[in-house]
Amino acid sequence: MAREFYHPTRRQVEQQRQRHGKAFQAWELEDDQDLQNEADKGTDLLELAALFTRSPRAIRMRLELLGLIDRWQQARNAAPVTADPENEIAKDPLAYAKKALKAPRTHEPKRGG
Repeated sequence: MAREFYHPTRRQVEQQRQRHGKAFQAWELEDDQDLQNEADKGTDLLELAALFTRSPRAIRMRLELLGLIDRWQQARNAAPVTADPENEIAKDPLAYAKKALKAPRTHEPKRGG
């Protein structure tokens, strides 16, 4: 049986991009490397979604595709729970992502070579 693929309409893509800025865009190598670093730290799924401006489902699917899902889950179990008393992520994920991107980086992405 042939596998059917989801082909969103232009309107659906626009709606998703309003919520998640990079919805349906190709992942870049640097994003994959940053995702791996964040996965190794056990960063929360909603925080990853805000940081990469993608849906939590897209983040989880990318973790699975890169073979990082088990490492991420192990790191999540070992990571301390971070409180978000202001619930910034849920209120405005895009603003939270912008704030996170302006924060000093704790790691440098690996470059080829």
